[in-house]
Amino acid sequence: MKKLALSTLTLGILVSVGCSQMVDNEDAQTPSQDAPITLFVADQLITMSDQYSDNVDTVAVQNGIIIDVGQQEQLTSKYAKHTNLLINDIYQNSVLTPGFVEPHLHIWLSGILMGTEFITPADWKLPHGEAKGVQTEKQYMQRLNELNANTPKGQPLITWGYHQYFHGENMSRELLDSISTERPIIVWHRSFHEIYFNSAALAMFGWQEADWQGDSAAYAHLHWDKGHAYETGLRSSSPTCLNS
Repeated sequence: MKKLALSTLTLGILVSVGCSQMVDNEDAQTPSQDAPITLFVADQLITMSDQYSDNVDTVAVQNGIIIDVGQQEQLTSKYAKHTNLLINDIYQNSVLTPGFVEPHLHIWLSGILMGTEFITPADWKLPHGEAKGVQTEKQYMQRLNELNANTPKGQPLITWGYHQYFHGENMSRELLDSISTERPIIVWHRSFHEIYFNSAALAMFGWQEADWQGDSAAYAHLHWDKGHAYETGLRSSSPTCLNS
């Protein structure tokens, strides 16, 4: 069975200094001799700034503030006379980026969703091409049927971007079965908080109706007849989905 298309890229985020301030070169102050300076060395450093070249690999931090960015050899030489210079290579095999202030970004969503087919209300420019937005139920179903027709036999069809405000309230297991009862079809809601499965998709994961029934509150968010899992119900379905 073909695995769901998930990105395997591991992105190391510099937790230790992720929330630190960044001091521009023109505003930089002379480092204190009292507090240690730590050089965090990375395999790759993405600064998201035009101020630095692409081949920097080291961040200098003092008192929780990033005071310098450059190459390891350069910064080691620059601060060699400091009384307490530390070199931390815990991230030497990682990619470092600035800490993301927006806590709801869910950067890992890209690793999951980029392997799906986009059918969304808005236009998207993706690394592998463009996905034109559709904003009516008729357009959505037309696009879903086109994807089904163009997807190789035996391969699941996984799509993201459905939203009932644009694409109608009729999404269900029965509706997806009307497209195909043989191909597993999975529709991931635009919010990422809901998933719809056709009968073939439920069978692909080996689920029975009893698997979606239980005493905890999560099972109230699993509707077998509709093929609909959402909110806390996703805790029951997601591990199976991601490991199949």
